[in-house]
Amino acid sequence: MKSTLWLSLALAALALPAAHAQSLVQRDRGAIDSGHLAQIEISRHARSGHHGDRVAYALGQGFGGENGPYANPYRTYPPSCMADPLPTTPTGPTWGQDLDVAAYVPALRGYVREKVNITLWRVACSSDLKPSAITLLRLTRLGNYEGNTAQYVAFPGLSIAQGTINFGDSRGFDLPRVAVEPNTIIAQTQLDSTLVNSTTYVLEDYPLSDRPAFDYSQPFAIRVDNYINDGKTRQYTINVPAYSPTQSSYPAAYQPMRVSGYMTNNWYDRSHSGEGMMVQVYEQQSAGKMVLQFNWFTYGPDGLPFWISGDGQFSPGAQQVTVPMAGYRDGGGFAGNFGTTTAHAWGTVTFQFSDCNHMTFTYQANNGLPSYVPQGTGTRTWTRLASANGMTCE
Repeated sequence: MKSTLWLSLALAALALPAAHAQSLVQRDRGAIDSGHLAQIEISRHARSGHHGDRVAYALGQGFGGENGPYANPYRTYPPSCMADPLPTTPTGPTWGQDLDVAAYVPALRGYVREKVNITLWRVACSSDLKPSAITLLRLTRLGNYEGNTAQYVAFPGLSIAQGTINFGDSRGFDLPRVAVEPNTIIAQTQLDSTLVNSTTYVLEDYPLSDRPAFDYSQPFAIRVDNYINDGKTRQYTINVPAYSPTQSSYPAAYQPMRVSGYMTNNWYDRSHSGEGMMVQVYEQQSAGKMVLQFNWFTYGPDGLPFWISGDGQFSPGAQQVTVPMAGYRDGGGFAGNFGTTTAHAWGTVTFQFSDCNHMTFTYQANNGLPSYVPQGTGTRTWTRLASANGMTCE
């Protein structure tokens, strides 16, 4: 029976591609099991609706669930910084190396070493609060291993050292939360989970108030452990310096923000009250476009309230939006007590957002407008009134 099994395995090995013709390796099962238990335990206690932290649970009860989304108080970057899917190509300064991880070969019922590349980088998040960025990690399979299911990577153990938290912390405080989708609360990638294709991850914190939070904009070290016991390298350490944006290294930190739904809000000039603008940004999925719509609540030369409205279509990722046909209406009445109103062209308004809390718009009224219509040209910078729940922009 035993000889039959070994013969079957030998034949299976011969049938494998040349890339799999390598020796099986032994793994530290005790360390793997401990890592599994630590991460599962953290995940279980991080579930705010079940066994979770009281602060997260209270927030979830008050603002989440049937009451709608709310901003994760344990976020490591502004929610407005990035959305799913995460980028696949590193940009700006990067840190990483080629290293060996464990890969499982189903036909051999065992593990081998596979060389992969791990790269970390930051993407600038424009913010007037403090320099901030999202920190990403990409694990890349090399050569013809990409998409190969005859041999697949076992996600390695990751640990973070920063400040008073060191590798191997007895409380598990060195374990980061690693997710494939940004702006989550409890999602994570488990140790030893299957990886077939190269994947980008975002480094997050667990939603636990009694657990130290990592500041990924500050210097930190990340350790990668493949749990292989064969006398060769098992652990690799990558040091990441502080986030220090410059015009050349992180140009996006010095550019206007990409216009998105996070700009939807009421805007006003803090130096005087009584005038404001409602801006809404929404999708036109069928056209692959987005639309900025605004209503400017202002006054005419006679001091009476006057509305100027308009909308402009733009491509996702644009940093400036021009509404070329802003207009106004007349012939209306109060509470629907009127017939058909008449639309008139007014002029052009262009919008930019230097950060989440400041909107700059340039306006140009058309020539030949009636005397009772606001007129002129100029540029104004106004301030966000508040944050919409779950759409916190920083």
